[in-house]
Amino acid sequence: MKAAALLITLALLLSSPAASPDKRLLYLVSAQMPMYPRIAQTAQITGEVVASFTVDQDGSVSSVQIESGPPLLVKNTQDNIKTWKFALPDPIHQPTWEDHTTFVYKILSDKDVPDAFSLTMKSYRHIEILAPSPERQISRSGAEQK
Repeated sequence: MKAAALLITLALLLSSPAASPDKRLLYLVSAQMPMYPRIAQTAQITGEVVASFTVDQDGSVSSVQIESGPPLLVKNTQDNIKTWKFALPDPIHQPTWEDHTTFVYKILSDKDVPDAFSLTMKSYRHIEILAPSPERQISRSGAEQK
């Protein structure tokens, strides 16, 4: 009897979303390129914006809730997430999906780094947006004018 209960419990655990994530994950199929807000870059505001969002059955993001983050970075993050379009796992057993993401905004100051924006996306759950420091852009544009 204990063995049967253990097998049933094991079967339930293995069929849960946490144990079989590949069958239950959302797949990001399109999104606008996230950018560093110009005013935040000029003010050298960095940090993480943590957000949760809801995806409807058609794969579009219907709502975004910001959980934390610097105010000058929040709107950009929220607007970008609203452009995301997902492919939903089959079969669809629920009307909406809840998920989360973290946008990490960094200003680069090392002279060995390119003078352009850079984006690293480990998955839609972790996105890093890297921007050159405003001083580097000013000094570079001044050097180009000479």
